[in-house]
Amino acid sequence: MHENKAIDFQSHTMYHSLIFTSPEIEDFINPSFDLYKLNFNVPIFHEDGIEIISRKAELGTPIYENAPRFSGKKRYYDDAEIRKLCIQHVNNHDGVDYFKKPFWRKKLHDIVREYSKMHKTTGYYESEQEQEEILYTDLCKSKKTIERKLPQKTVNHLAYPWWTGSDLSIEISKKAGYRTNFWGVIEERRTTNRAGDDPYRIGRLLGDECIFRLPGEGRKPLHEIMKEKIMITYKGLMKGFVSPGKNK
Repeated sequence: MHENKAIDFQSHTMYHSLIFTSPEIEDFINPSFDLYKLNFNVPIFHEDGIEIISRKAELGTPIYENAPRFSGKKRYYDDAEIRKLCIQHVNNHDGVDYFKKPFWRKKLHDIVREYSKMHKTTGYYESEQEQEEILYTDLCKSKKTIERKLPQKTVNHLAYPWWTGSDLSIEISKKAGYRTNFWGVIEERRTTNRAGDDPYRIGRLLGDECIFRLPGEGRKPLHEIMKEKIMITYKGLMKGFVSPGKNK
């Protein structure tokens, strides 16, 4: 594909990471948790001092408030002991079937609350220096990996995961050698990109369906694309329907 020159490969960061941004728990890993592709909806976490890039989290793992790694927010490193207690509680109480019980979320929150009363939690925020070094290392590694694997390739462009960057990530990307940054919809612009716009704040089309509107063989009319999207959504809702308020 690279040699054919029809497709251009650029950077989407190294790990497409979400990070915890506060000690406030939003949910716990459970059978209905939307992991998305390659566990992308699970923030990265440490286990015995090792970064778990795969994000294969066990049932009961707390999911704290989180944001895309390049959003500019500092990372919160969770207390590993709290995570282990929640996972152990689920394993000791029927595993997957535990989540069929009423008020399971409340019980897990109670476990976290009781532990926090009895112990000083070890959760902490990264420093500004650590944040900058991690962002820089990620972008350099992504760039160099693509350039190493594709002969005569130079990576100049960065597309942010979840369409979200920041002033900090722009400066870091410049330092790492990128010439452009692609975001999602640029709210203050509300239009397509134009000559003279900031090359580090380029808007990009959202949704996989956009590719089918490009000229060429296989192009689809808009009404057909929307019909397919509606049917896929409807089938997904019917397959995974859960009564409102269950386990709340």
